[in-house]
Amino acid sequence: LKKTLDVALRDLAQESGKPHYPSGWMQMAVDSPELNRSINRKLAKFKKWDTPEDSALICIYDDSGKQLVRKTLMLTDANAADSIKTLMANNAPTKLDAVDKWNTAFETANRDNRRVFVLLGNPNLKPGRQLRRWLDEHEETLERDFVILSLDTNFDLRVDEATGALRDFKLESPAVAILDADQSVVALSSSFAVPFDQRNRLGRETLQQVLEKGCQKIKSDEIKRIVSQPAALGGG
Repeated sequence: LKKTLDVALRDLAQESGKPHYPSGWMQMAVDSPELNRSINRKLAKFKKWDTPEDSALICIYDDSGKQLVRKTLMLTDANAADSIKTLMANNAPTKLDAVDKWNTAFETANRDNRRVFVLLGNPNLKPGRQLRRWLDEHEETLERDFVILSLDTNFDLRVDEATGALRDFKLESPAVAILDADQSVVALSSSFAVPFDQRNRLGRETLQQVLEKGCQKIKSDEIKRIVSQPAALGGG
């Protein structure tokens, strides 16, 4: 659990201040047997993740790990689900407008003579989360050719409207696409519906093919190098 929590906080910290990144939730659901495992007891004690029987503990943290909300809800309470919705609504990050993000990315691409690399996915699901971490790991290299645009299909506003240029391709999340500054599609794929790690040979090969088609300054050997490094992502 500590590793998972550390990686989640690292993800949020990396995204903080990046206007092209999602600003949504990263969720962890932990049951009592998991908390009682010897490997997790120290963290559970430190975080005071203890709950009475027939109850659920809801905690919300910011990207620094500071606890913003802590509330115990009885599972027998008919209003428990509504209480959770209210907690989340009152403490939700500011939603970003996908149309604004899209327009800004292509304005930058036109100005800098670059293409746009779009990551479309839900970071609460493992494949999308791991692809986004891969993007973080290699952002400096990728930005030689691309303006990076990450859209959260679960949290950003107006994603369908923003991605009109991709609608005819019927992409399934998570997906990547490379577009010219005039929004014409250069390459794309949504063959990432399994965790993007060293075991996912198809995912790595697909990503390499997309980059080979879309890169102009990044050379083939560099593409092979960064695509072969999903293991650096760590965590779940």
